[in-house]
Amino acid sequence: VAEGKGRAGADNGDVGAVSDDAHDFRPEYTRATTPVAIAAVATAVFRKAPNGAAYVERLRREAGVPVSRISQAQEAEIGFLTASSLTPITMPNEDVVSWDSGDGSFQICAMRHARGQGAADEAGGSGGSGGGDGDGSDAGGGSLEGIVKSDQEDSSDDGDSALRCLMGDFGNVGALEMLQGLQREKRRKAWQDEGGAEGDGEEEDGDIGIGVAVGPEEIEHGDDATPNPVPPADIEALLQRIKAEIELGHSARGGRGGCPPAFVRGKAVTAVGGVNSMFKLASDVVGDNFMTVEILRAAILKTTCRSDEELAAAWCRRSDSDPPSLVVPKLCLMLAVMEWCGMASCTYQPTLGSCPGILVANHLYQEEPAERRRTESD
Repeated sequence: VAEGKGRAGADNGDVGAVSDDAHDFRPEYTRATTPVAIAAVATAVFRKAPNGAAYVERLRREAGVPVSRISQAQEAEIGFLTASSLTPITMPNEDVVSWDSGDGSFQICAMRHARGQGAADEAGGSGGSGGGDGDGSDAGGGSLEGIVKSDQEDSSDDGDSALRCLMGDFGNVGALEMLQGLQREKRRKAWQDEGGAEGDGEEEDGDIGIGVAVGPEEIEHGDDATPNPVPPADIEALLQRIKAEIELGHSARGGRGGCPPAFVRGKAVTAVGGVNSMFKLASDVVGDNFMTVEILRAAILKTTCRSDEELAAAWCRRSDSDPPSLVVPKLCLMLAVMEWCGMASCTYQPTLGSCPGILVANHLYQEEPAERRRTESD
């Protein structure tokens, strides 16, 4: 799996360029295990980043494997396959509701006609579409393309779509940028309330800083490297902003406004992700892989009004951890999605990206050219 890190603040949206240390994709690892086949996919960050295509081509060249940028619909099914492979064998696939989320997008999926859910319930809204944020993918259609359909595309019960899906075109980085935008708005308002003169006043303790002079430069930029410390008021504002964005995307894809998809309301959801996923962070803060809205809300209070240093010491201790600037945005994104969807609970299943799903997605594997096999064996 090729996992990338997007830098926030680029002109093209919520994901900037893929950073140069975005991968640790070493051909010697695959050679050491003598695989019979290799499959590699690049997901949302690589679709959105301005250098995404070039970076994937570099991976192909340096790693010597066929990396493909896949669409969000394809990413959604791989996430579902990952979740279904990690749930207890006693749980049928029809009962699985999967959730995977990264820096650039999130996908929540369930099989069509899951038990206890008829076609009329499904028409309540998937919010998903075959394209999603998939512009920028370079994978062929294959058996995954178009598996997720919006309500408008799927008003009849034709049964040709494998999954129902709620998809979001933003992830951790987008949530961070939303929080930074809200804080800029507060700085601007504070400056205007003080008469609009540069350096006229200081923000009140517990609001957006302690003794911070406000002027035009601080309004536009402030400390864009980090939103911390984040007061409770900013957390509530961010939760509302994220929910509004989810609803906008849901309606744009044909879902009923203000009506979360029936397949996820009141359901126990299986979340999959790696060590830097928002699910792993939430489980660390909570102290358990099982979470409800109430549990997660209480956990977020542990992160309020804390500096980068405090957050890093508590939850960003690994050398490859995401920066502390993402702690609050990640937790708020997870909570906002759970609240908006009306999830009953979420259980985190640790995994390396979507590797379990890729492992069983047979169509992703391409036979290595005979010329390359002969060259390497020589």
